[in-house]
Amino acid sequence: LLNKALVANPNAGEVYSNMGLIYRANNERREGIKSFHRALDINANDGVAAANAGAIYVAERDYGKAASVLSVAYNHGIRDAKTLNNYGVSLTAVQKFDEAASVFQAAMKEQNNNREILLNYAILLIDHMNKHKDGVEVLNRLKFIGPPSESRNRIIALENKAKAGLK
Repeated sequence: LLNKALVANPNAGEVYSNMGLIYRANNERREGIKSFHRALDINANDGVAAANAGAIYVAERDYGKAASVLSVAYNHGIRDAKTLNNYGVSLTAVQKFDEAASVFQAAMKEQNNNREILLNYAILLIDHMNKHKDGVEVLNRLKFIGPPSESRNRIIALENKAKAGLK
């Protein structure tokens, strides 16, 4: 159906974006990226296509490209927790720490008990910004909510680093 829609209107960015979603769901990342970029070529302000492309780039750990496309999503009003978390992670990876902190704070306004956001924000605060006191507060909140079991060792390491930094 989407191919028929493209034949009828080859400049329909929404169709390319929807095709990208299908590719992404089928774990065909390369094709998904192509479709999302085609949607962005047609409409550079397509925040949804940018958010989806960014999610793929974060999954592939290509943080420079992720930060670039996720800034489009962010600047065009895409503010769901997953997109904000991806944007914060990518900004952290490209060492834009103050921007990342702002994004994580906005994400926590959307979902203040999101475990991924809390953990990634704590990593930013403790590992990258040396804001140990703030990081411990975020970790305490995460521990209160109940951290994911696969993150327990990471949380312990962050706590130890933060406590050492407070001395």
